[in-house]
Amino acid sequence: MSPLGWAVLVFALVAAGVALLVLATTSRKREAAARLAEVTAQLRAAGPSAAGSGRGRPLSWRGTFRWMLDRLPRRPPASAGGVRIGQLLQRAGFAGSDHFRLFQLARLCVGLSAAAASTVLAGLATGSAASSLVFGLGGGLAAAALPGRWLRKRGAQRQRTIERELAEVLDLLVVCFEAGLGVGEGIKVVGQEMATQNQALGQELAIVTAELKTGVQLGEALRTMAERCGVDELRTLAATLAQSDELGAQVGPTLRAIAEALRAQRRSRAEEAAQRMPVKILFPLALFVLPAMLLLVAGPAAIQALRALRP
Repeated sequence: MSPLGWAVLVFALVAAGVALLVLATTSRKREAAARLAEVTAQLRAAGPSAAGSGRGRPLSWRGTFRWMLDRLPRRPPASAGGVRIGQLLQRAGFAGSDHFRLFQLARLCVGLSAAAASTVLAGLATGSAASSLVFGLGGGLAAAALPGRWLRKRGAQRQRTIERELAEVLDLLVVCFEAGLGVGEGIKVVGQEMATQNQALGQELAIVTAELKTGVQLGEALRTMAERCGVDELRTLAATLAQSDELGAQVGPTLRAIAEALRAQRRSRAEEAAQRMPVKILFPLALFVLPAMLLLVAGPAAIQALRALRP
């Protein structure tokens, strides 16, 4: 078989797999539609109110998507790689039960698509079956790593967002504590206020409030939040609030001092970034701006000199 034939064969196998997956769900969709029609008929016979309450949505491609998700593991495995993926998902803000399966499905789809495309393109370009298969395998593996890189980038960005929001949260907690609220009530109020503004730290505090309602101790819930976010300042805040709740001490002055320290750290980081800026712009300045300036300054003089030397 020619190299182009191998490339087309691999692409056809991937397309056939997707087609078989869709066909496998067609029978289930028909059975579900028949069952849905039967239940709807029974509800209509029972009465208009029951029929209105049992109104179902038509099945679509979401059913196929859900079927594919159900075939993937719900939780990360207990291995080191699974634990690392779970931590990355939590730090990126994906703490739901289906997020791990969505991540695995994204890796699978991206890897298979890139492998098929790389195989076809390599077969058309090189004309060698071995090269097309090697390029297809390499492209699939490289593309399968892209969701993980995106997840790490999103997690780092979310950590920076939480660090910027922490000083404001501390000020709000100080106001709540000085108004006479307890630690748990203050966290609840601040979490609700910041969650309405769609802030990352507000969502984490809302999770802490939900855990407190289920009976989890405050110190454990705060430490879990700190580990979930991976921010060092949150660990300090969690230890301070947990100790204050256990001892009943006033935490307002301590939180105010922590907020001032965080603002000082932010200012120092901004100053460091400003000091590093001249070094960062040196390379593009020497590569792009300086040649253009030399051309503008020395170009006319060089042209005049050449005209003067020309016989």
